[in-house]
Amino acid sequence: MIGILAGAVAAAQPVITAESFFSQVAATYRGIDDYEADIRITQRSGTMTGRLSYKRPNLLRIDFTDPAGQVIVSDGSVLTIYYPALDVIFEQKLSDRGDDGGVSLASRQGLDYLRNNYSIAYVEGPDPVPLDEGSSEMVVKLNLNSRSATEGFRQLEIAVSAGNLIRRITGITVGLEEHRFDFLGVRTNQEIPEQRFVYISPASANVYRDFLFDSED
Repeated sequence: MIGILAGAVAAAQPVITAESFFSQVAATYRGIDDYEADIRITQRSGTMTGRLSYKRPNLLRIDFTDPAGQVIVSDGSVLTIYYPALDVIFEQKLSDRGDDGGVSLASRQGLDYLRNNYSIAYVEGPDPVPLDEGSSEMVVKLNLNSRSATEGFRQLEIAVSAGNLIRRITGITVGLEEHRFDFLGVRTNQEIPEQRFVYISPASANVYRDFLFDSED
């Protein structure tokens, strides 16, 4: 009888929905003012590694170790990319929603945007699963599908680690290309100074502006 009652109580416990779990992750990021992490970006052309700094609401910097010396900086208004091998700088004025790719999704604003524009479901269920086949690292995986054909990513898979921190974002573009962003050793609320996101470009570099799209100004 005790066993039957215990089973009935367990069965009656509510299972958290994917939308509710996503809201918990978003709530965690609402409490994050800044964070640092090692980042690995994997795409068809190869793998890039570096150190990521983020500060709310929209400051971003990646100092790459591979390719060495490459820098991506967003001061919230302008996205700057420096390619040391070519001694070239690309600058792009950003729209209100930002244009920092999958990296910017790992923020309060990014998660709010996803909740409004994507449907959310579990990949396998609410229980943690291995990050990769055979991995001992356990995460909860969410599958997000765009409600609009105009989104840059038509589908996203977000792996969430303990503490509701995003461990990996895998995006499939409208052109069916895969981009994966791994966040390693995340450290939150480090009181990162805004000066870190001020980038002084090399005077010798050639500068190309609005390389992604025309400025609205």
